[in-house]
Amino acid sequence: MIVLGIETATQQAGCALGGVEGVLASFHVARGRRHAETLAPAIEFTCRQAGVALS
Repeated sequence: MIVLGIETATQQAGCALGGVEGVLASFHVARGRRHAETLAPAIEFTCRQAGVALS
């Protein structure tokens, strides 16, 4: 099983993919409260880095 974690509670936004083997990929950015426009591309980038397809 692979878990997608998303953090948007502060001025920073981030996401990470992890599994039994640990963290597969992560992305963090500090752009103020612009999470809505940052989060979808960040998830796509993280999935590409980990070689995981959203299906």
